[in-house]
Amino acid sequence: MKRIFLIVIMVFSLNLVLTGTAFGAGVQVTSVKDTGGGGGTEVYLSWNAYAGAATYRVLRGVNGISWDSSFDAGAALFYEDTSVTDHYTNYYYKVLAFDGLGQQVSSSDKVRAFPQVNMIKGTASSGGTGVALGWDAFMGAASYTLLRSTDGVAWNSVGSTTAGTLTYDDTSITNYVNYYYEVRALDGSSAVLATSPVARAYPPMTSPHDNFLTNQDVCASCHVTHTAKSAKLNVTVTTSELCETCHDGTQSKYDEQDGKVKLDSTPTWGDSPAGPFGDLGRVRQVTPAVNPTSSHNLQTAVNDAPGSNTSASFNVGCSSCHDPHNKSNYRNLRVKIDTTSSPTVTIQIEAYAVTTSSGETVNYVDGTVSLCGSCHSDFNQGTGSGHTPASGTQQVGFALSAGSTGSFMHPVGVPVTNYPNADTNNLPLEGSGRKVVCLTCHKAHGTTALGANQTKSGALSTVLKRLDNAAMCEDCHKK
Repeated sequence: MKRIFLIVIMVFSLNLVLTGTAFGAGVQVTSVKDTGGGGGTEVYLSWNAYAGAATYRVLRGVNGISWDSSFDAGAALFYEDTSVTDHYTNYYYKVLAFDGLGQQVSSSDKVRAFPQVNMIKGTASSGGTGVALGWDAFMGAASYTLLRSTDGVAWNSVGSTTAGTLTYDDTSITNYVNYYYEVRALDGSSAVLATSPVARAYPPMTSPHDNFLTNQDVCASCHVTHTAKSAKLNVTVTTSELCETCHDGTQSKYDEQDGKVKLDSTPTWGDSPAGPFGDLGRVRQVTPAVNPTSSHNLQTAVNDAPGSNTSASFNVGCSSCHDPHNKSNYRNLRVKIDTTSSPTVTIQIEAYAVTTSSGETVNYVDGTVSLCGSCHSDFNQGTGSGHTPASGTQQVGFALSAGSTGSFMHPVGVPVTNYPNADTNNLPLEGSGRKVVCLTCHKAHGTTALGANQTKSGALSTVLKRLDNAAMCEDCHKK
């Protein structure tokens, strides 16, 4: 079978152009050039004509194995993908050729769109304090620059390497502070060719959820080949139990029982942004133990969730929201949650956990409402829902449940400035548009807030709210 030759041009908040043309065996990308300017995120692909082909189709995926998006290019030898939303996801592309009868006659090799960090460890190569990074060579690069941030907003150069050096030790770090890295490939004129997706480091610990080729020993932490206790060769009966073996504060800096995070090796504990689950059957690391007034109830049916309108019947656990092998989203949050028979929403969440002297806060950038709405679909309401009775939901793939029809609900995904005199410096808003989202008012795991509210079922609950009583309402609306 002959091959289609594929050329990729990347644009992410910048214009990227391709120069030169060279074809050989397989796909050959000649160059990816960042020329600056622009305001959106685009991927421009072009390829050579294939003899006998009448039309072409472009496939896109995030792992190079499965393809979750398809674009018809017709008879053209190029396609501009304007639906790409970020440059922190590692996109792959593939082009299929079809004859006049619609039969596939050829396909290209897959092409990765961005440079890829293949190693990030919480210690330097020597084993001392530092972060060790490694990355794949990028075509046309003459050198690489390493950028570092602690909040996802301010990025500073911390070092550079020549084209032949694909590793770097950042020793100017402080343990127990969260760091974020990007690798930029530069051409011979020091112009940016492309930038890697964000890589996250939590020194002095190395995440077991990433870079498996360079951290091959971590697989055995969760899986065993012949004596597993549950599906996927897990070493525990439930996935949540598996997560808790580390995230009880013993093998991770996060203690999800008490909603705490280690700030040093003593350890000194600070507050983690998700809040406490409470007793999960593990030895408590914090004294006194923190007990929530409400929390996400693990091992309960997903269709019992408030605002749910799903026919799915699985029990909620850590892996309902988190995918231990997905590194594209903040906190390994899932790209899809199977609460519909055919999930139609790709969840893309960009956020940064910022280390402070008292714990962590989160800089939410984008995507959180679609995550929460996967289970609480009725509550994904837009502008005007506070004074217009609900007849539908913004959550793609869902209808409004009968129990919520006609209800009035606070909107989400709307700028706080939509409301006269409203603003907050104490509650998290999302993105540069400072949008009110689910996590503005609610924590993800649990809360110690006081002042129970009556829910629609008639039960009293503090519903994971961030502040006591109705303090959140007053913090924004200032009545």
